[in-house]
Amino acid sequence: MNKSATVLTITILLLISTISASCDKDQIDINTASAEKLQNIIQIGPVRADEIIKLRAKRLFESVDDLVRVWGIVAGGSRLTQIKEQELACVNGQEEEVEEEAEKKEEINEEHQEIEELQEIKEPVSRETEPIELQTINLNPALHEI
Repeated sequence: MNKSATVLTITILLLISTISASCDKDQIDINTASAEKLQNIIQIGPVRADEIIKLRAKRLFESVDDLVRVWGIVAGGSRLTQIKEQELACVNGQEEEVEEEAEKKEEINEEHQEIEELQEIKEPVSRETEPIELQTINLNPALHEI
């Protein structure tokens, strides 16, 4: 392995460890903490703690900013600001999983869009038929000779 490959490998490993270890041991991971632990975060009481647990069952929080999904916490609002300033809430090691899930959803959306585009391009099937020319058939040849 050459020197630049070694440096690149070490850099990647450091970045991965930084991504997967975004919570300190004293912080509370909002994606895994119990309702009791969540209540140690400022502005999070029993009701909001229960709501966080319900929300993360449907979709994990990608960052502390995602707490805006919780009723009463508004982006740019004082509650979210206080939570972030306290520096107790965190999201640990979920970034990669969330990114992979977002990529999968994007691929599915692109496939659906392609299908819709193909359906729009496809010409509708015509149900019209050409006019039929009617002919009289003489079933009694004796009448024809007269």
